[in-house]
Amino acid sequence: MGRRKKRDEAPLSLFSFQDIMACLTGILIMVSLLLAIDGLSDVMQVTPGKGTPEVPQDRTARIEELRQRIATLRRSVDERRGGVDVTRSEVDLLEERQRQMALDADRTRARITKAEDDLARVAKERTEAESRIQTLKEELARARSAADDQAMRERVRFRPGATYAKTPVFVEVAPRWLAVGELDS
Repeated sequence: MGRRKKRDEAPLSLFSFQDIMACLTGILIMVSLLLAIDGLSDVMQVTPGKGTPEVPQDRTARIEELRQRIATLRRSVDERRGGVDVTRSEVDLLEERQRQMALDADRTRARITKAEDDLARVAKERTEAESRIQTLKEELARARSAADDQAMRERVRFRPGATYAKTPVFVEVAPRWLAVGELDS
């Protein structure tokens, strides 16, 4: 018993599947057309032709309906105008607020600029004052040094027989008294 070769087998046919798909597609198209026609018949209204006169009752009903619609539309327009007025006033308020905020920002920028200038001026004055203080300290040190030098020069050492422009002063201290005197030359 031998096995059959694949070449000997009959090829697979999709013809029956294609038939089924074609039938289903046709049915789907017919159903959608029926639904579309049914929907159009409900929406369509009969309008009188030129040759048929309008019924006066229909005309008065139509006039009343149109008047109500006009009144509704006028109310809607008035509401929208009111809304536009409210919106315009809100826009005006926002523009005024924006202008005020811009002025405040300008004032703040001016204050910041002035504060920065003042800070720079104060820093410069501080630097100058520190420089002046340092100069004064140096002058004070020089003056003290000069005063010390002068005091050293004005000290008188007594040397008998020497001639000085200044006369020496003698101070004698005792527990109960103090004596000050000049040396005669």
